[in-house]
Amino acid sequence: MRIGLDIDGVICDFNHGYVKELIRANGYVIPPRVKSWDIKNDPDTWDYAVPYGFSHEVNEEVWKDISNSYSGGYFWRQLPSLLSRDDRKRLNNIMDDHDVYFVSKRPLSMHGATIEWMQEYFPHPHLTVLLSNKKGLIASGLQLQAFFDDKPKNLEDILRACGTTCACFLIDQPWNRDFNHPYITRISSIFAGLEELDRIVI
Repeated sequence: MRIGLDIDGVICDFNHGYVKELIRANGYVIPPRVKSWDIKNDPDTWDYAVPYGFSHEVNEEVWKDISNSYSGGYFWRQLPSLLSRDDRKRLNNIMDDHDVYFVSKRPLSMHGATIEWMQEYFPHPHLTVLLSNKKGLIASGLQLQAFFDDKPKNLEDILRACGTTCACFLIDQPWNRDFNHPYITRISSIFAGLEELDRIVI
């Protein structure tokens, strides 16, 4: 099977690292709502920086910093994984039996840092990482049969490009719970989605 996986919000904990950078750029002043930060419940919106008390200027400064080809690499390399060690091993085993492609909208300048991060957490000999804003075209070109993402818009793009030939799975997160779509299946984990695929195929 040919499977596509997003990185941030699916296997990588982008938000905790990003909030730390927002606080740094904000002069280490922590807005009240962030003081009780809990990844299980926060953020409850996709573009959360301003609603959570940071200015547009601070948000733009952080994104510019982490996209910088010289200084931004550290940010992406130090992010933790959302998966436990056992689940990372489980995913590596899946990569033995299936063609798995990691597709992210990260800045192109961060491809090297992303590869380094992936090799640390998923040291598989056949590791394919693609950075692109065109996930629909990627999924269509690779003839993916399933794609896992935490951002509804990405999955809608894939549906437009592939129709129902690519099963679309939305990883349940606090920031996407106001979204529903008849052809996008909400799941608790990658593995729950793979089990659903097996059930459909059978």
